[in-house]
Amino acid sequence: MKTGFFVTSTGLKVFYRYWPAINNLGCTILCIHGLACDSRIFNYFAERFSKLGCDVYAIDLPGYGNSDGEKGDVAFDVALQCMHDVVEEIGSIHGDKIFLLGFSLGGLYTLWYAESHPESIHGIVLLAPHLRVKGVKEDPRREPSKRVLFASLEGFE
Repeated sequence: MKTGFFVTSTGLKVFYRYWPAINNLGCTILCIHGLACDSRIFNYFAERFSKLGCDVYAIDLPGYGNSDGEKGDVAFDVALQCMHDVVEEIGSIHGDKIFLLGFSLGGLYTLWYAESHPESIHGIVLLAPHLRVKGVKEDPRREPSKRVLFASLEGFE
């Protein structure tokens, strides 16, 4: 695994981890983490997929891990622009088919990115994406209200 920074058009440096493919099949996977985590969560996945022939990158979104930005408080459009800059840079380095893999909140970022820049990627993979599907989990006995959620978070900073 290699590490480094992508310098983005926003002026923010985005930290990355990179696992080069063994016997490259011509694909690159860019992994996007969820809330309150960073690129380290993809170590196991990346090691396995690089052995299967895919270059794998995992970034720390702005405001997370080793990336620039106010911790936990980066504007959504800034994060999407940083993702786009990273995708463009990876494309210029490898020229491969690029797939985004998003976990949890990273799945939501991935969906929004795919909608905004469909020409930049070849596909997406969503792992437990943070989204609501209308008609699913509407029973209040199975899903806490926002009042309950925020009450349970009191005292955390």
